[in-house]
Amino acid sequence: RLRVGVALAVAAAALVAGGCGSSAHRSTTASHPATAPDQRALAAKSKPAPKPKPKARRIPTVPAPRSRALRPRRHTAAATGTSNIAPGAPSDAEVARELARAMGYSGGKVSPSTVRDRGILQPDGLVVPPPSAPYAVQAIVTAGNEVARLPYVYGGGHGTWIDSAYDCSGSVSFALANAGFLTTQEDSSQLARFGAPGPGRWVTIYANAGHAYMVVAGIRFDTSGRSGPRGSRWQAAMRTNAGFTVRHPPGL
Repeated sequence: RLRVGVALAVAAAALVAGGCGSSAHRSTTASHPATAPDQRALAAKSKPAPKPKPKARRIPTVPAPRSRALRPRRHTAAATGTSNIAPGAPSDAEVARELARAMGYSGGKVSPSTVRDRGILQPDGLVVPPPSAPYAVQAIVTAGNEVARLPYVYGGGHGTWIDSAYDCSGSVSFALANAGFLTTQEDSSQLARFGAPGPGRWVTIYANAGHAYMVVAGIRFDTSGRSGPRGSRWQAAMRTNAGFTVRHPPGL
């Protein structure tokens, strides 16, 4: 009986140990879900954090200059008296002076209106009339160019319009006739009574008993000019008109 009791006690102890072992196994198995979240947290911590999106850059605006000296100047017709004038362009007075020198005015002192209405004396001794001149003035210049370089002969151009040489009054008569102011040649004494008294705007005739010449669009037409460098009756230089009667064609 004693041996049977010991055997039963050993068997019971074995059952209890097996049960503990089984229970321990269950608790170990059950503990895995409890440790899984900790492993995921560790895995999440090991991942790199996402980079933040770059912010849009703001382009700074440049404020308008406050200083009046830094602001661009606005050229207006009211402020300058002119319009569409390029900076540094010469003034009307400067242009007039340069043209006056080119056209033969001594010292270049002349008004812009005088330059505009003045003929252009070319190197060959002929004259280009200004575009602003009336047709009659252009006709006088055209005829003057025809005889400007012809020789001087006393009495030349009298008795015939077409001649090989012309004297002072013959030259002037030829040019005036081309514009319709004469139908026959006149000598210098007759030219001293021609037309209207006083200087004209476009044409002025200077005449006395011994000589006659005229100024057309600011250019002198005179036989004395043939001895000059151009060999032409046309010349830019003026001469004294003392002792001459001053006349002009009507309307010019």
